[in-house]
Amino acid sequence: MRFLCTVILFFATSASAGTVTATGDITALANADGVLLDGHIGTADFTAYCDNNGALDTYAGTGLTLHTGPIQNVMAGLRNDHGAMSGSVGAPTCRDTGLDGYFPNPQNGGVAEGNYAWIQCVGGTFDRPVSRLGLTASRNGTQYLASFNSDGALIGQLTWAPNGDSSFIGMKTPQLVALFIYCNDDMAAGTSFGAGGATVIWDTLLWGDSCDNGQVDQGEACDDGNQVNTDACTNSCTFAVCGDGVARRDLIRGENGF
Repeated sequence: MRFLCTVILFFATSASAGTVTATGDITALANADGVLLDGHIGTADFTAYCDNNGALDTYAGTGLTLHTGPIQNVMAGLRNDHGAMSGSVGAPTCRDTGLDGYFPNPQNGGVAEGNYAWIQCVGGTFDRPVSRLGLTASRNGTQYLASFNSDGALIGQLTWAPNGDSSFIGMKTPQLVALFIYCNDDMAAGTSFGAGGATVIWDTLLWGDSCDNGQVDQGEACDDGNQVNTDACTNSCTFAVCGDGVARRDLIRGENGF
């Protein structure tokens, strides 16, 4: 039996600040810098999405594709500790009014400006290694950010319980995140989820990976902590091999591995 570990963080500096509860095999990030300054890959601030008529592949260039429909059609085998999951995700609706009311002075590096997203349950997949993930959550009711690995298993979930405030909420994971879902239903509590609560209102999704942090994490063969792609450990945290199309600059012709 696998036991879930729960950690509760009190965000912002006020005694009335909202709380973030981390459940499962994740660690809550205290600030958006936990993504931005450690392997940042992409940002979805929804301006580009809205300007692109809500195209689900707007952020595909940095690894994210949004999805609609039954979640098992998005990722077959999706499950948590209770069994196979059911539910649906939808395309975010663009809003550009009422911003200050839903995002009063976002804390912990949260950013809300211009267009923002309005939807009950949204899901997205990543086509590259992601182990850090977060977004700016609004004050509009309890909301849940869940991550799943490539086998469909729930890695962990953050629960954001606002107290009239807005904040960045984020996680780092020892497993690579293949799918995230942001919803107003607890995805760790049962096998089905649905849009039955307060509308999920959010902005500025961030994602990244820990490659090049100098520590070998899950999914990495090596990690030398630099951005040099022509040494023994590439920028994708794999060992350089003959035939990979990259000429080693730390060796001279004739040396093993050149």
